[in-house]
Amino acid sequence: MTKLIVSLILLFSINLIAQDIISKPKLSIISLDKVKVVYRGIDNPITIAVANAKEYWVSGPGVSKTDELGKYLIRPGSGNELKIIVAIKLQDDSIFTEEYVYKIKGLPIPISTLNSQFSTQGYLEFSIDELKDAEVGIKFIDFIYGNFNPSITQFSIKVPRQPTITINGNIFTEEVLQLLKKARKKDIILISNIKGSYMVGQGLHRPISNLIFQIKK
Repeated sequence: MTKLIVSLILLFSINLIAQDIISKPKLSIISLDKVKVVYRGIDNPITIAVANAKEYWVSGPGVSKTDELGKYLIRPGSGNELKIIVAIKLQDDSIFTEEYVYKIKGLPIPISTLNSQFSTQGYLEFSIDELKDAEVGIKFIDFIYGNFNPSITQFSIKVPRQPTITINGNIFTEEVLQLLKKARKKDIILISNIKGSYMVGQGLHRPISNLIFQIKK
């Protein structure tokens, strides 16, 4: 009889615990929840929404509010993880907190692009016509945020047997086109010293890879 009573008590306790877990889903939703990754050295945009709350407060290292519509920015510092706390006041004035933990990653190595094309092996080929107003850019391989597009502020270009020229901005100018017309068949043309507008870590630029290409003859 005693064993039966103990079994019933245990079963009843487990059932209460299970009901408690099921009946208390998180009220807050963070738009990064499926990603679980934030990048060090840049502003990671997030949106936070809380259902049926009088008000709520968000805290965490590097977290700042940008408007009244639940828009925030996260700029991670040191460490490998970042914890965000959402404190929620319900309609009955009770307050409880929810916790979100994200992995902090460094930015991937920036790969240089020309007219959005890039190569990690070998070189690219373009005709002179394709290079009119061509744009030098950056691509981050395996980068989660597709809307992060840092601009190029300067680059140098070298054609064999010709002096190197440096261009401010990211567009091939008429000076660049005239230089490219002096290239011979199979000449390897180098774009180097590429500088971007983004900053990482303690305000240091992460080196951007050089790019090589040939002119189609």
